[in-house]
Amino acid sequence: MTADELAVILRILQPRVMGGFLQKIREVAPHRIILGFHRGGVGATQILVDVTPTAPRVQPTERRFQAPKSASPFSLALRKLLLGARLDGLRQEPGDRIVHLQFLKKEDERLVPRDLVIEVIPRRAGLFVLDDEACILLASSARDDRRGRLVRGGTWSPPPPPPSTEDLPAPFLEFPGWTEETLLHRLDEKLEEADSEDDVDMKGLSKSLTKAIKRQFKRISKIEADVRRLDSAKDAYREGEALKSALGDIEKGATTARVRDWSVDPPAWIDVDLDPKLSPIENVERIFKEAKKRERGLALAEKRLEEQRLRLQHLQSLEELLGDESPEAKELLLEETRTLGIEVPRARTPAEKKSRPEPRLPYKTYHSEDGTPIWVGRSSRDNDVLTFRHAKGNHWWLHAEDYPGSHVVVPIADPLPPEVLVDAATLALGYSKAPKGGKQGVSYTRRKHVTKFKGAKPGQVLLQERKTILIRIDADRWKRLTHRSLP
Repeated sequence: MTADELAVILRILQPRVMGGFLQKIREVAPHRIILGFHRGGVGATQILVDVTPTAPRVQPTERRFQAPKSASPFSLALRKLLLGARLDGLRQEPGDRIVHLQFLKKEDERLVPRDLVIEVIPRRAGLFVLDDEACILLASSARDDRRGRLVRGGTWSPPPPPPSTEDLPAPFLEFPGWTEETLLHRLDEKLEEADSEDDVDMKGLSKSLTKAIKRQFKRISKIEADVRRLDSAKDAYREGEALKSALGDIEKGATTARVRDWSVDPPAWIDVDLDPKLSPIENVERIFKEAKKRERGLALAEKRLEEQRLRLQHLQSLEELLGDESPEAKELLLEETRTLGIEVPRARTPAEKKSRPEPRLPYKTYHSEDGTPIWVGRSSRDNDVLTFRHAKGNHWWLHAEDYPGSHVVVPIADPLPPEVLVDAATLALGYSKAPKGGKQGVSYTRRKHVTKFKGAKPGQVLLQERKTILIRIDADRWKRLTHRSLP
């Protein structure tokens, strides 16, 4: 991936992720991280960060990846530093293959800047998390280069400027006629092809080779039978010569002729089948013509037999390569099997099997300006599930007073910041049947003070204690939260 290609990728990503929240960090393979962003009004965007030394890349992707059963220490540390942060900046080092994802992470009631640096440079690719003074908080791997030793606790700085790129080809020449709409699909296809090279079902390949060898033995047996049948051309020549020497003794319309074969010592009598519709001389010509045809067929069959025996030897030699686990042997094995037209089966992952749909959540998630999530119940029944199954005792709970509406939960145990309280109350009032014109009351309390009474309908609750905030829905605040205008 060249610097120009990386610039195209960032241009595509800019409107999709800027201002969005990092909601998912998954290490799907060594050197491969999936970053899942969500931005209101846009939805989810998945970015693949691949710092594989041989082919590093950054690209949006719609592929499903199966994560390992357990998270690595690196991915756990990355989640601790960045999960839930808002993307505040996205830039590229001028003319270089280095990307900066600049986040604001809420810690102890304040927003802390974090810089995720991705070096998409072959043989020295890397991923670093920096603080606001470029101190390395996390590194994908320790590395030494002209800048010094890049490790946790060290200082990150840009490498020397790359040489001029005037002679580099235009971006993504391998995809003629690409557009921003088609490029992402083509990149995903290429990624899948590259993965298929490495993700080979060796057990399945062994079975394919065994079947191919069995089929080859059967093919050779059939050709050997053809050779034996066509080898009778020599006998046909002998019959023709013997019949030619006794033309005067053959009666017209005869079906067989007993003639002497002078090519053996002592001469022997042989019976030759005749076509009664043909004259004796026409029968001789027929026999010689058939002999020549068999002779030509025999030459072709013998050539084909030799080719198939060589193919069998080739297959048997590949079967022996299965026991060699070296990368060179595997590469040779895959190359040769494809050359022979044998299907190379891919190892199926659980993600490729029919996946179950993700469970439906009983709430929609919105975000306050500082990134605090706010859950809003979808329906009356969903309100009960949200309040009594998803919300914890110390979470904050809100509801419009005296009117039916959604339960709203702010899933934090800390005191509610004033702006978060107003945002959550705005959502509680907006998703209720209360009039939207003037000030209305919104109750708020800890979830542990919300109870259900006997015979209550879905969504009906009792509050053991509560406070009230009087607010009027502000159109600009509502639009910031929901990315749409008031109804």
